[in-house]
Amino acid sequence: MSKLSKLEEFKQKFKDEMQVDWNPTEFDWNALSFVLASTFCQYFDCWWDSEKYNWRFDSWALAKHCSKHFRKWWDPKRFNWFYARDLARYCCQYFDIWWNEDLYWVDEDSVGALFEHCKAYKHKWYTKKLISKLY
Repeated sequence: MSKLSKLEEFKQKFKDEMQVDWNPTEFDWNALSFVLASTFCQYFDCWWDSEKYNWRFDSWALAKHCSKHFRKWWDPKRFNWFYARDLARYCCQYFDIWWNEDLYWVDEDSVGALFEHCKAYKHKWYTKKLISKLY
């Protein structure tokens, strides 16, 4: 499928789902970025704009729904590390790219996600420094 036809397909699906035409200038990126990631991930290249995406509240949606496009969207300076558990859950195959012990948000849920989904990397993340943050 050509890029143009993929874009046209996205625009039609967007209109069907959202009841409005796709217009990246008028789209409410602050409120609805997660909708693009969760509903239109298969059209990622048609809508992705790292400058407009709501990283603060919707970083989790990229990790959960757009992990196959990880290398296109990953930006450790923009990603909201509060949602680091979603990196562990959905992007473990990219662990060596995103792992940063200093930035990883530590709480029971996020450490649990590491234990459950990133066991193969335990030798890298299971450190006194990380565990000391938990207690």
